[in-house]
Amino acid sequence: MKIKDAASLVLIDGRSTQPRILMGKRSKRHVFMPELFVFPGGRVDYADRYAPFFQDYGQATYTELLKKTSVKYTALKARMTGLAAIREVYEEVGLFLAKNCKTSFKHKNGSWNAFTSRGLFPDLSKLIFIARAITPPKNVKRFDTRFFIMQVDDFLEEQEPQSSKELEEVQWLTFNQARNLPHHFITSEILNCAEKTWSKGALIQENIKIPFYRAQSGKISIAERKIYL
Repeated sequence: MKIKDAASLVLIDGRSTQPRILMGKRSKRHVFMPELFVFPGGRVDYADRYAPFFQDYGQATYTELLKKTSVKYTALKARMTGLAAIREVYEEVGLFLAKNCKTSFKHKNGSWNAFTSRGLFPDLSKLIFIARAITPPKNVKRFDTRFFIMQVDDFLEEQEPQSSKELEEVQWLTFNQARNLPHHFITSEILNCAEKTWSKGALIQENIKIPFYRAQSGKISIAERKIYL
C-alpha cells in the first residue's frame, strides 16, 4: 500500500489561563480512525503545490523537515505539507489561518480559491514542526504525517471554528480534557509533544526535539531526532 504524505495542525488558543487546543471527532463514515478525536489535518494534495503564501518557513523548520527523508521529500514537498495543514483546517473547521494581503486572484482549487479570492495568504513562518508519524502496516490507509503547532489567538478575534462533515463535535479543550476523550495512541503522543513545546514559553523551532513514530518489528517505536531525523 502506498504511503501518502499528510499534515496535521495543533491549534493553540493561549488567551486564557490554561492553553486550549482544537479537536474534533471523525465521522463514523470514515474508514480511517472513525469516531475518534483528532486534530484537523489530512493528506497533501497536488493543488497545494501552487497555493500562494505570505511568508515561508524559518530555516530551522526547513532543516528539521528535511532531515533523513526520502529523495522525493524536497523543500517544495515540505512547503506543500504546511500549506496542506492550513487548507485542511479551513476545510474541516472553517478557520482561515492567513494574512490579508489586500490582493486577490483565482485559484483552480476550490478551497484555495476561498483564500485567494479574499486576499488571504498563509504565513508558513508561524508553523512549528513538532513530530512525524507513519501509519503502521496492515492499516486500511497509510500516511506519513508531519504534525505542526501554531498559536492562533489573533485569528480568533473575528472567527470561530465550526463542526463539519469531516470533523464533528469540534471544541476547544485543555490538554487534560483532550486526554479524556476517545483517541488513538498517536494522538496521545502528539498531545504530549504539544504540551511540552508550549510549556517552554515560546514556540521556537530551535528548542524542539522531533520524535518520529513508526512501526518496527510489529511494534511502535518512539525515536528521538538524533536517531532517525
